[in-house]
Formats: sequence, C-alpha cells, structure tokens
Amino acid sequence: WHPSIEGLLGFGTEDGQIGIIDTFKQKCTNFQSSHKKIVYSVGWGKLKDKILFYSCGGEGIILQSDPKHPEIISKDINEEFDEFKTV
Repeated sequence: WHPSIEGLLGFGTEDGQIGIIDTFKQKCTNFQSSHKKIVYSVGWGKLKDKILFYSCGGEGIILQSDPKHPEIISKDINEEFDEFKTV
C-alpha cells in the first residue's frame, strides 16, 4: 500500500508486469516498463520530495517507477550501483 495516499496498491505479476491499483476508483494502471521474469517484491520509497515505486524481478533487476507518470520508462537502479563495484 502507498504510504501516504489511501487506496493505492502497488503490484507485480508472475509475467513481470508492474503497476498500481486505485481501489477507490477501481482503476488499474500498468507501468510502461516491466520485468523479464516474475516480480518477487514491490515497495515504496522516498527520494527527495517524491514517493516512488520499486520492484525487484527474477532477472535480478530493481526498477524505480514514478506512480504519477506510469507512461515514463522505469529506471534500472542496478546501474546506480555499478559504479561502486570493485574489480
């Protein structure tokens, strides 16, 4: 459930789709991006002044999605961690 907007539920599916369900409006919105494998975990997190949606898929990728802009391609945040990897 969204931490501050009542009635918004984030989801991930067996076929890799991610999205949000507004239980009050009975509306389901899929994000533009999806995972290549099953979605194992979803959650919400705050970044600066925005609350974003995070999902982890079976292919090992974590996507960061903006619930206010589901049409925008989600960011693969694994790339953010690549700079910290050691050889």
